[in-house]
Amino acid sequence: MDKNRNFSGKITISYPWDLGEKISGPAVMFDVNAASHNIAYLTTITEALYVVDKYNVWKALGIIPDAVLVGESSDRTLQEKFHTSNNASEVKKAELKGKKVILITNNGTHTLNELWEKGADPIIVCDYANLHTVSEWILKNCKREESITLVPAGGREEQYAKDPDLLEDLLCAQALEKLLRGGKPDFKSIFTKSREYIDATNPQYWPTKEDDLDLIFTEKDLYKVVPICVRDKNRFLEIRNIQ
Repeated sequence: MDKNRNFSGKITISYPWDLGEKISGPAVMFDVNAASHNIAYLTTITEALYVVDKYNVWKALGIIPDAVLVGESSDRTLQEKFHTSNNASEVKKAELKGKKVILITNNGTHTLNELWEKGADPIIVCDYANLHTVSEWILKNCKREESITLVPAGGREEQYAKDPDLLEDLLCAQALEKLLRGGKPDFKSIFTKSREYIDATNPQYWPTKEDDLDLIFTEKDLYKVVPICVRDKNRFLEIRNIQ
């Protein structure tokens, strides 16, 4: 182990609702099931990828009329416009190559917009599918930073009202922290705990569940990308691959 390659600054892991008003330095967002995975994948195939929240989604649809809408929302009018869901396996099967995509999710895309408003820079999206690639990029490009903030997106849905601190997001953040410190995550244990937690806290059946989780919980990087957030000319957050 080369200790000189490890990140020696402060690493803070914090859910969005526990963050201060401002963030200094880099921030990494984790929404394991499934915004982070979908962003990593979509970064590899789309012409442009925009991440929006409930406050600007309708404006984005109006200004970028040739984009397709992907994701999830409790807005019934918006639900009629989705090209596909936020389920990882369905996003992977959808015809999205070369398209402009507007992505909205209940947690991940909202967290990214909040991190931007708090001043984090750069804002990176991480999942198991690009975990090692992100780790290597941070060690190469952010090693001199005094601190880095790892942000598990958590759950804003009503079903998580009593405990929005989702374990599957936290475990992914902890896996990145371990890599940055020179360690090796125990993926078998992590994935077992994550699946058990999802079964316990998200018991409702969805048809693509096993396909989604099999895709999400990968020990190898499926996508060699480092997605970061930038402002486009219309002030929407756009995802670019900085790798």
